[in-house]
Amino acid sequence: MPRTKRTRWRQKAKTNLRSSQWYRGCDQGVPVKAKSPIPAYYRTKEWKSLREYVLDRDQRICMYCGNPATQADHILPRKSGGADAAQNLVACCAPCNRVAGGRVFKGFVEKKWWLLVRRRV
Repeated sequence: MPRTKRTRWRQKAKTNLRSSQWYRGCDQGVPVKAKSPIPAYYRTKEWKSLREYVLDRDQRICMYCGNPATQADHILPRKSGGADAAQNLVACCAPCNRVAGGRVFKGFVEKKWWLLVRRRV
């Protein structure tokens, strides 16, 4: 008998769910678009042109390890007051940018040596 109740409950749960519900019993009505942790500025043409300028300026070579670069890295992170200016940006490969994260360094040279020591090649 308990087995039948469990089976009925499972069937009932499956039939009551809609694709717009993200967990059982939640009626969302209108789907809400998730907010991105990345600010909207970094999806604009202005940022993309600045990023391309930095990559071209540095010849698409990572300024930390010398591998091909695909990203622009802030020398002084945004959360520490670093500007979105060409003087604060360098071409960077994805692994170096990931390892550096939002750590704050006194300058480019200190950041470069810290990355070279910490990054697995």
